[in-house]
Amino acid sequence: MTAANDLLRFALELAGVAALAVWGWVAGGSGLFRYILAIGAPLLLIVVWALFIAPNSDSPLAPTLRALVGSGLLLVAALLLWLVGFRVAAVVFAVLIVVNTILMLVLPA
Repeated sequence: MTAANDLLRFALELAGVAALAVWGWVAGGSGLFRYILAIGAPLLLIVVWALFIAPNSDSPLAPTLRALVGSGLLLVAALLLWLVGFRVAAVVFAVLIVVNTILMLVLPA
């Protein structure tokens, strides 16, 4: 079960990157700002994730805290999807994040 949950987590991470790209594209309106947000927001998530959340990072965060902070970042991406009108996708995304997080905390590593 942990392998399946790890695979779900990876899929959620990719979905978080995509969600931020969609948010940036829609929230950016038209023009150059749209491109800046659609590229910059996902890139920021990737950098923060690599530095602090990824299992092989040199982050000082404990594994449980990494999981919770990572889930928080993904939930922010779900909220941003909600705010630009993708409500069903945002709710499904958020529910999957919460279920995945609970399983990460309950299942053995």
